[in-house]
Amino acid sequence: MSSSINLIAVYIADFVGILLLFLYNLVMGTGFLALIVRHISKEIPKAQYITVMIITVMEADLLLVNIFYPIVFSIDENNVYRRAASAKAVE
Repeated sequence: MSSSINLIAVYIADFVGILLLFLYNLVMGTGFLALIVRHISKEIPKAQYITVMIITVMEADLLLVNIFYPIVFSIDENNVYRRAASAKAVE
């Protein structure tokens, strides 16, 4: 019983950690883009802001759906991280 609880805890910790790493990529990418644009032109154009927001919302939605259906990544029964087939097709 204790072993199965530990496996579930490890699975949840792995899943949350990988999910946070994907979210970190999202935050750093959009933040870096905003930093560059503000440094060059001092103002973010509205079209660029809307485009980045749409992409951000789409990625966040994908990660939310990934909790229930492994679209981006999965963790198997041995707690091994695997990219999903859809993520491999993008590379």
